[in-house]
Amino acid sequence: MAGAAIAAVCFAAALVLRNYLQPWLGPEGPFLLLLSGCAAAASVGGTPAGVAALVAGGALGGFYLLPSEGLRLSSNPTATGVLLFYFISGTLIVALNRWRRSARRLAEERTDALRQAEATLRAFSEGCHEYAVMMLDREGRVAGWNAGAHRLTGYPSDEVVGRGYELFFEGSAREAGEPGRQLQLADQLGHVDLEGWRVRRDGSRFLARVSLTVLRNDAGQPEGFACVVSDITSMREAEERARQAVARQRTFLQQVLRSVTEGRLRLCFRREELPERLETQAGCISLDAARLGSLRACLREVAGAAGFDEHRTEDLVHAVGEAAMNAVVHAGGGEASIFHDGGRTIQVWLEDHGAGISEERLHLATLERGFTTAGTWGHGFWMMLKLADRVWLHTGQDGTTVVLEQDRDRPAPHWFDSTASLNGQSLQAGQFDRTEC
Repeated sequence: MAGAAIAAVCFAAALVLRNYLQPWLGPEGPFLLLLSGCAAAASVGGTPAGVAALVAGGALGGFYLLPSEGLRLSSNPTATGVLLFYFISGTLIVALNRWRRSARRLAEERTDALRQAEATLRAFSEGCHEYAVMMLDREGRVAGWNAGAHRLTGYPSDEVVGRGYELFFEGSAREAGEPGRQLQLADQLGHVDLEGWRVRRDGSRFLARVSLTVLRNDAGQPEGFACVVSDITSMREAEERARQAVARQRTFLQQVLRSVTEGRLRLCFRREELPERLETQAGCISLDAARLGSLRACLREVAGAAGFDEHRTEDLVHAVGEAAMNAVVHAGGGEASIFHDGGRTIQVWLEDHGAGISEERLHLATLERGFTTAGTWGHGFWMMLKLADRVWLHTGQDGTTVVLEQDRDRPAPHWFDSTASLNGQSLQAGQFDRTEC
């Protein structure tokens, strides 16, 4: 309505000019006011109002503002030129006004979005009391600081804004150029997550988890960094306490199993705890139900060549057979490798890639006679520990490794090595006097 009113005023003014000032303005003078009315209507009422004002002004000008010939333009080239000038100029005015209104609306939308994003970021930043949120400029100087950063580092905003990112690093890290390297890495990758020691205002240290994200403008040029810092000292200390507790529990389990089996069972939680392979390999056989007989025959041949008597040989054959059957039943197969040292000891490695034995069931699987999870006899491990001199066990989600060793001569009891010392002098197995017990 405002646009129509402005256009009507301009049209009325054009008629007044036509009646009183025509001799001085010429035929095109009133049309300038019509164009003004068109521009005003388009500016206030939008493109439809501008187009309506343009058409109405053209009709008014053709009938009332031009010389007496009216719309008989073919007989008056001057009138034709004036109308063409009017419509072309008016069309440009309406189009430019449309572009201007669109540009202004887009700018307002972007401004509102930016204002909303800033408000959201400010609310998020101020609400994150457990995190230090800071904004860094392109040179790594602090440009923004939230309450969580004040709580975590002890620096109030007025003391830290404008100071460099290196303020929070230890002296050795600053001298090594670590702050600059972190910012450079974030600039290259766009985002990095880091952990390291940081320093508070009072000089105390804390272990920090730092997230650095580069901020870029519409052209893709870096303008600064967003930095979020959290204190993970307590979490790491709790993790270390838990790790030490697990280590103590595992050590206790290893010692108990070794003690109750008289030193025969050596539980390994890391592959590095398994024994070294003996120097000579005498065979390698894939484990499946059809090849268990071949494994036994190979063992008898190796034991015979090494001078093992029949009882020692058959103990080893039966122990290895039980271990191989476990691999076939529980893991679907595996691989057996036979090693020896030239005559004194035979060593057999049996490896599979099954699900392994869970840690909470290790004591049951190795000590409880008849325990099984596969519906079998359940005496396999118990028999291995009765027949073999030494058994190493490493098991986990990626499979199980069992190493059995058998000496040609039956070794002394496990407890003998730790108790057969009297007045600082070691005793031999054959010298032990039972009356001393």
